[in-house]
This record gives sequence, structure tokens and C-alpha cells, in this order.
Amino acid sequence: MVDITFKYVGNGDSIIIEYLVNDSKKIGVIDVCTNAGNNAVLSHIKKEQYSKIEFLIISHFHHDHCSGLKALLKYCEDNKIEIGFFGFPILLDKRIIRSLKIGKQKKHDVGSAFKYAYDLYKADLIHEMKDVGLGHEGINLNNKYTLKFISPAIDELNRYTAKVFDKGLKLKDSPNHNIVAISTVIES
Repeated sequence: MVDITFKYVGNGDSIIIEYLVNDSKKIGVIDVCTNAGNNAVLSHIKKEQYSKIEFLIISHFHHDHCSGLKALLKYCEDNKIEIGFFGFPILLDKRIIRSLKIGKQKKHDVGSAFKYAYDLYKADLIHEMKDVGLGHEGINLNNKYTLKFISPAIDELNRYTAKVFDKGLKLKDSPNHNIVAISTVIES
């Protein structure tokens, strides 16, 4: 059994994937967004009383895909809810995280949410944290289904960083963040 729920959040969706492994109900999440102050993913996790999130994937760094991330992470920390795997489209380094804080999306400060996630990784609340770029094997849901990722190649990443940083590696307004977006497919 695999149930996929699309939580409408205005612009984009949050996706909840619930599945069984040996009669045990599991949950995974793709994108955590808010709409009019409502965090549909967080509400669902509270209602269902999950004690672990198997995977949390952020498809790209627009606020409509990760504006609810920090609140979800805080709830997980406060309630000792483990996150098995936290994935995102590209290897995050300090330059990329800083670039997420500038330009039109400054008020959402996506970079601080990812910094918070890294702190939870160091505290072992998030067990694995890495990009789901080329070569990632996917996430096995059960013996029938696997999540696979279609992600940008290194050429796209190089073009992105060239647009974010000038030749002296000084930050400039960040271009369209979904230049490094991933798509997720379920394979059976």
C-alpha cells in the first residue's frame, strides 16, 4: 500500500507519501509549504502522531516549496521525531545557503531553515542529509516501490552559481532558484 496525498498550499503542493513496511505505517514528505499561515504537512503529522519521518525531500528552494520547513523541524526537535533522510537538489555549501537569503525571497530566509536542519543532523535527529543529485540510488519504500530523483547535472549547478556570484565570489541577487529543482518519480 502506498497513499500519496497532495496538500494544496496555493502555489505548488506539499506531498505526503504514506506506506506500509511489514504492517508498520511509514511517512515521507516532499516539500513543506505554508498557505495563509497553515502548514498542512505539520498539521497532518501532528494529527497522525508520527514518531518518525522516513524521508523529507525539498524539490527546490522557492518559499512555496519550503516555507514550512523551519516550523516542521522545530516540531520534530521539540517532540523528538526523527527524520531518517533529508534530501535536496544540490550539495549545499555556505555560498549556496547565503544566496537563498537575498533577493525577493529575503523575508522567507530559506537559508536559516537549512542551517537549522544541519544543526539537527549534527545532533543526530536527522540521520542522513545529502543532495539527491546524479548518482543517488533513490529511496526504497518497500519491496514494491522506490522513489527516484531526476536532478540537475553539474553544468546546471555551475550556471546557477555563476548567476549568484560575480567573478570575485561576491553575492549578487539570486536568480530563479528552480534552476536546480529536482523531480521525484515512484518506480515499481
